[in-house]
Amino acid sequence: MSCIISRALSRSKKALSTALLVSLIVNEGGRMTFSKSKQSNYALKVLVGKKLVMKETKYDSASFSKFSQLLCLNLHALVNDAKLRKERVVTITKSMLKNEIYDESYLPYDRFPSKSSQINECRNREASFSNALAWILLSKGYSLQLGINALKESLKVIHFYVWDSAITPNGRKIVIKEEEFFLKQLINHVQKKQGSTNYSSVSIDKLEVCAFSTRSSYCVFTPVEKSKFSVSYPFNCYSHPFVC
Repeated sequence: MSCIISRALSRSKKALSTALLVSLIVNEGGRMTFSKSKQSNYALKVLVGKKLVMKETKYDSASFSKFSQLLCLNLHALVNDAKLRKERVVTITKSMLKNEIYDESYLPYDRFPSKSSQINECRNREASFSNALAWILLSKGYSLQLGINALKESLKVIHFYVWDSAITPNGRKIVIKEEEFFLKQLINHVQKKQGSTNYSSVSIDKLEVCAFSTRSSYCVFTPVEKSKFSVSYPFNCYSHPFVC
């Protein structure tokens, strides 16, 4: 029983981390498309995107795999260095990353060429997608914070980096624990869309994510003049309309 609970908690942490990255990417103008998949019954669903379009640039599974490898190669060294310094949390920024790294000897999918099980293939897709979103956000000036106290890199699958928080380019910190309710709402929204259509995939855009992402997105008013406000979005959130 404890093993099942532990696995469910681990899955839920991955789901919330990915949901945060999804919301930030879509709020940056990205349009995310998800393939229909089996619903999770014991833990939060880890969202796995099929493709992403940002300012006419298209990303697919091959792009996700490439960006994920770059992230893993960078973080492998950065996390090890941070552990040697006895750090518990490491903040990753764009300036710390290298776009070309030639030492790929440690990558699990290079070291274990044998055919993967279906479960491992699913885990690799989840990790590649989430890691790729993290790489894209970092390249856009976001900072991502990672708890490394108990972090152990996966040996047989692509490592799934689970983030604790994100810092936007303008300096606002978004902590997953504080946004858990809204991130769950976003996950449920995608699952509901998947269950209500006969199409093989569904997409979400910025207007939809506005209702589920970070707290400042819940304000339904934007200033027109100092004393006047206009309604930005239909108000369908749980928070108070005058609280930003």
